[in-house]
Amino acid sequence: MLKTVIIADDLTGANDTGAIIAQDGFKVGTVLDTNKINQFKEFDVLCISTNSRGIAKEDAYKRVASVANLFKNKKGLFISKRCDSTLRGNVGIEIDSILDSLGENAIAIVVASFPDSGRTCIGDYLLVHDVPLEKTEVAKDAVSPVNISRVTEIVKKQSRFNVGYIPLSKVLQGADAVKSAILKAAPTYRIIVIDARTNEDIKEIAKGCIATKLKIVAIDPGAFTACMNHELYSKTLKSSSKSRKILLGIGSASSLTRKQVKALKEKYNPLIVKTDTPRFFDKSTREDEINRVVQKIISEGA
Repeated sequence: MLKTVIIADDLTGANDTGAIIAQDGFKVGTVLDTNKINQFKEFDVLCISTNSRGIAKEDAYKRVASVANLFKNKKGLFISKRCDSTLRGNVGIEIDSILDSLGENAIAIVVASFPDSGRTCIGDYLLVHDVPLEKTEVAKDAVSPVNISRVTEIVKKQSRFNVGYIPLSKVLQGADAVKSAILKAAPTYRIIVIDARTNEDIKEIAKGCIATKLKIVAIDPGAFTACMNHELYSKTLKSSSKSRKILLGIGSASSLTRKQVKALKEKYNPLIVKTDTPRFFDKSTREDEINRVVQKIISEGA
């Protein structure tokens, strides 16, 4: 039964968040065509990319709305709007879109921190490995540069809603303090930015959000959504088989990815199937190349 829907502005982000949640044992699917959503009835979590990070804000609004509207009348469903970990793209306008679609009772909680990736938010400033966002390479991004470090200001520049803020000092007091702060802010602010430095901070935020009983929409790069999903639904999971196989699709050529693949090979000795990139991008040979890769995975990875 569907529990969580993640709407992301790109496919990589959708899969990243889904992968974190899958570690808890949830059945997670990535939807490439929303017309085929009915094929995913047995999934716990759906990840859907709007591919809207680098497009015009009006188009981004429409794409997010078209997906959010599919689920707006589903009761008991947790919805997340996945954003880039450095807040690139149409963050504010996409928050507006999802709030408009889900109705006036929905509250967007923005937790920009992703500690496992070196992203923390302290004093409303997003830090990347302890460096203010505006001092990183993101400020020079060719498509969507971000030259502000304060999360509230980044959101305010694009959103028409009032933006509130809950500091780290409140988060450190625990879930009850977070709950009280959200309930106090909610009548005035449809969007609330919350500091977090560690995964434990994010866990307390998630607990506080759930305790409010409000219609919460998570706005984050993945960690907060995963915590919310865990706190909401982990007790409903049946024990899963430890013999499950994992399929990884790796499309990055970065040095970090190469190091990760090397570590994976050393620890698990996985089956690695390389695609012939020129054949994949050639329309005349693409289908044959896809079939070759699939058959190799099926025959050797079984």
